This record gives sequence, structure tokens and C-alpha cells, in this order.
Amino acid sequence: MKRKYIIIMALVVLLFVYLASSNPSKGEYTEWAAKQFMNRNDISKKLAEVEKEDPDGLVGELATIGKKLAKKYVEPQVDVLINHYTKRSDYIFFSTYTTEFTLGKENYKYVSVGFSHIFIPIEMPKKKDEAAK
Repeated sequence: MKRKYIIIMALVVLLFVYLASSNPSKGEYTEWAAKQFMNRNDISKKLAEVEKEDPDGLVGELATIGKKLAKKYVEPQVDVLINHYTKRSDYIFFSTYTTEFTLGKENYKYVSVGFSHIFIPIEMPKKKDEAAK
């Protein structure tokens, strides 16, 4: 009985040590959030749609090039923007990240929890088609 208790306690301690050592940094969060933002925006969706409709045609090729250009030039700028407007609250075993900013008339607020190099979105802006319902 005592041995089981010691083993269980050792496993719990190991779990907490693992969670503390794998608590994601703000940089990891901004990289993840930039990819999420790029995947959720209307332009990215439209390019993906056009690319699927005409994969071998000229329009499909242009959509592919557009996606590559966005990934190369726009995503790093989104990363910088998100990094600037993100507040991280570190709780040793996990962190919360709150990102709030305005682009044009659109307000964006993201709240996520990060642990073990994983991010779980808690609050994200509604998509336009969801907001209309």
C-alpha cells in the first residue's frame, strides 16, 4: 500500500515537472496564433477554394502563388502584430494568452490556454457567417 502511494506521488511530481518544463513561450503562441489568423481570414479561404476548383489551370496556379506569397510576406507581419498585442499570464504549469487588436473596422480578441506545447482557444472572434445567424 505504501509503495503504491509512493509510485503515485512520484508520477504526479513527474507530471508537474513535465508541465512546468513544457509550458509554451509567448513566441510559440504568436507563431501558432498567426497561423490560426491566416487560416481563418476570408482571403485565405477564397484562395484555397479557387485552388481546389481549378488546381491545374491558370487561376488555380495564381491562387497557389497567392497563398505562398501570403505565407512568406503577410504571416510574419501578422506574427509581429500578434506578438505586440498579446499579454501572457504564466501560471507555471500552463499559461493564458490574451490578444486584442483592431484592423480597420474589425475588432479581434483571442484568449487561449497553452500547456505542454499545445494551445486551446477559449475565445475567438466569430466568423462573419456565424455572426449573421
